Amino acid sequence: MGIGEINDDAHGITTPRIFTPPLRELTPETSNGFAVIEFAEKFLHVHLYPWQKWLLIHGLELLPDGSYRFRRVVTEVARQNGKTTLMSVLVAWWLFVDSGRHPELSPAWKFLVVGAAQTLDNARAPYQAVLNWCNPNPASEGEAALAVPVLQKRVQRVNNSHGEEAIICRNKAQYIVRADKNIRSKSASRVVFDELREQHTDDGWNAVSQTTKAIWSSQLWGISNAGDYRSVVLRRVVDEGRALAESWNASVETGKQSPDEWADEHDPSYGYFEWSAPDKCELDDLDGIRQANPSMGYGPMTYRSIAADINGMTEAAYRTEVLCQWVTADITPYINPKLWKRGIDPKSRIPDDGRVVLSVDTSADRETTYIAAAGYREDGLPHVELIVRRDGMLWVPKYLKMLREAWPNIHEIALQSKGCPAVDFADPLVDPKTGTFGVRAELSNPNQKLLPGQFTKVKLLLDVRERSIVVPRKALSIEKGGAFIYIIRRDDIAEKRFVQTGPEIGNKVVIERGLGENERVVVEGYHKLVPGVKVHAVEAGDEKAIQALREEEEQ
Repeated sequence: MGIGEINDDAHGITTPRIFTPPLRELTPETSNGFAVIEFAEKFLHVHLYPWQKWLLIHGLELLPDGSYRFRRVVTEVARQNGKTTLMSVLVAWWLFVDSGRHPELSPAWKFLVVGAAQTLDNARAPYQAVLNWCNPNPASEGEAALAVPVLQKRVQRVNNSHGEEAIICRNKAQYIVRADKNIRSKSASRVVFDELREQHTDDGWNAVSQTTKAIWSSQLWGISNAGDYRSVVLRRVVDEGRALAESWNASVETGKQSPDEWADEHDPSYGYFEWSAPDKCELDDLDGIRQANPSMGYGPMTYRSIAADINGMTEAAYRTEVLCQWVTADITPYINPKLWKRGIDPKSRIPDDGRVVLSVDTSADRETTYIAAAGYREDGLPHVELIVRRDGMLWVPKYLKMLREAWPNIHEIALQSKGCPAVDFADPLVDPKTGTFGVRAELSNPNQKLLPGQFTKVKLLLDVRERSIVVPRKALSIEKGGAFIYIIRRDDIAEKRFVQTGPEIGNKVVIERGLGENERVVVEGYHKLVPGVKVHAVEAGDEKAIQALREEEEQ
């Protein structure tokens, strides 16, 4: 049993279902987690749940030289289990205690704690809790009641300006919170990265993870519930963590290798801890809920309160947020699955001469494809059936051709045009005789402007990209390594940056990866630049300044 764990049906399970085991026995001498728990109890008056204590003890495992074993710690746990409290306690201990433990290797004046997330609001949650504990100038009696005098005395000043939030200690250690894109140039000793599932590209994670590389005994903690097909960063680190846990179980747990031998062949600096329900378990499965919700029974959260959300959430949302399971899509079914089962009629069929419409649907990860058929029975009632479900996509065109030959009245195929890989089947389904394919659309016609048999011109909006970053086409250059641009850093140094391009819109190109918001891009004169050179930048459109530079060059 885990530390303080109560193992019964009314309480969550303290030990995660999947995790990276310690290399040696965890004691107050081999893990700083014990010190953090004591700090929380004595100074912050925060009583941590058993799972929080367990994670601190394991995540803060020490190497013989006193440095942290894990440089990266990634945790998956369902929502509302106290991750913000956990992160707040950990950050406070880092800032007020850990910053002064190794002055020779990690001096306090260089000790920076960063709270990061995709948005500043998400990053601020732990920050606000820490501020309540240490604010030297509370603005109200309520804030004063939350303050801890011994921590107040250690704070030199607080900056609460939006986007520049910071707590600066008298020993010069700092705690700042930033959106992930705004910390690229920082060098941090400790980082807390919240809501890792919201990282839909690698840009933010790459920027944050680089901040700790050159610091002795640095740590980066990422915490989140499970993600979906968009959570590319979390998906990658989860797969990496699960693979490490599996290799440990196959090697160390079976006696084939010692922990040290395993560590020599794998990455022992990555700690992965996952509280989740087993895949495909029932929504109300008690053991599954206990495994994903380790706080259950220790606070206001109970099995009844958790299960009550089953009917109030979509299944995808419930599995992601409550059971901490991965889903490939987040959709609201048009028909309740329970009602669908009631409509099953094994004798129902579409007549041979009846109109048949096929539907093709592919999962977001492209691993599974479904084909269904719809039509009307002889009695006029609709008939819908799932014809086939198979792995992958490549088999679909051939299978559809076979259905067409066997079922002559198939004239239409429905495909989701946005957000679904099934749209890729449009090309293979082109009629070879006419070079066309049919598209069916439904639209409102309130003023009766559209009449039966009428011809009209149609403009299709195929894609909408919000908050996309675009650059002028002329700013891009191509070489063997790919497309690149020049940017001007804040210190006016030119930097060559390889980028991943997207669609072209007029004379502009969408930049998918490699360029952040508000970065300065060179659109003219880049052929004269050398990476690392300091430049005098002129804003595009400032014709007077541009002309002055041209005249200067000619002289």
